[in-house]
Amino acid sequence: MIGEWESKPDTLAQGQLRLFKDYVKIVTTTKVIISKQSISSVEEMLPEKKFIRCHRSYIISVEKIKSFTNELIEIGTAEIPIGKLYRNEVVRLLE
Repeated sequence: MIGEWESKPDTLAQGQLRLFKDYVKIVTTTKVIISKQSISSVEEMLPEKKFIRCHRSYIISVEKIKSFTNELIEIGTAEIPIGKLYRNEVVRLLE
């Protein structure tokens, strides 16, 4: 459940919160949590300065970003897409 990490959102290992239909997959330093709630409700719980929404299906930890382009963000070995609707804001925040 989301309450397990709600008080410690900094434990997100890869900074990946990914939406799967009605579920959110949260990757932390110690486990993967699947929670039935909207990605928007999870986004509201996270500190604005530490996490950004980069795609309709992804929220990422700013601290975990290795590199980025206008289309992708690299976190660890994963490449996370930057959605067209989020691109200008993401690039502005990361530059």
